[in-house]
Amino acid sequence: MRLNQLRRTAGVTMTELLVVVVVVSLLATIAVPVYTNQAAKARVATTTMEMKEIAEAEQRCAMEFGYYIRFYALNDGFTGDTIPNCSIDSKLGGVADNAYYHSDRPEQIYHRPPEIFLTTDHGLPPSDGKALFARLIQNETAFGWDGPYINWHRDVNQNDWPDDPWGNDYMFFSFDGAIYPPPDKTNPFEYFPDNDTSPIMASQGPEYQVSPASGIGTTVLRRFYTGRVFDRPTVLSLGPNGLPGNGTDAADDGYGKGDDIIYQFGGWKGVYIEQ
Repeated sequence: MRLNQLRRTAGVTMTELLVVVVVVSLLATIAVPVYTNQAAKARVATTTMEMKEIAEAEQRCAMEFGYYIRFYALNDGFTGDTIPNCSIDSKLGGVADNAYYHSDRPEQIYHRPPEIFLTTDHGLPPSDGKALFARLIQNETAFGWDGPYINWHRDVNQNDWPDDPWGNDYMFFSFDGAIYPPPDKTNPFEYFPDNDTSPIMASQGPEYQVSPASGIGTTVLRRFYTGRVFDRPTVLSLGPNGLPGNGTDAADDGYGKGDDIIYQFGGWKGVYIEQ
């Protein structure tokens, strides 16, 4: 009799086991969404912090020598490894390394050293860019160069351009339009309208595969307007979906909409809303 009682108290009944399974399942159902939500919030907070760092670095450049610079030069000191900046073989980049490149493809804007500079009013390469770069190479101290102005937290596609926590390149919008990074380190180029190689802003960006806004039908390729989207210099993350706005074919969809995250010079941050 005593042995049978010990066996009954030492064992676990099927009912008890089922209760434990149900309780664990309920806890998991509650905990996983909470964790996912907190992780998403953390990424957004990290994105905002990093965009603020980039904006402050750009504004520091503007104060020190009167120009913004393309993101790829923000993390450069002056001297490097004498290998052209943005080169596949570059290991230690310096802004002076741009002087070592002689490109036979002039459309590759990252191989045109003077165009690292951008005017603070419209974000266009200045007309005296060559003279500016020559002065920089001659004496970086007298010029006012004090880089690196920032260090990248991540560069997943290794194109010497900072990436957001989702692995997409941060974008830089001037008053006149978007300033693009190269799509990848083996094919660095700037988007120009109508295949024009003059250093002006393209009104249409790269193609994205987007969904129908109606929710009916298949995905389509679309270019989004990149002209005067914002009224001041703006750093933009494409957000969790990695697409402009909601990533749809809707006429009013685009950069700064949907889950895009922006930080505008002067400290405004959030999702851009047209007035």
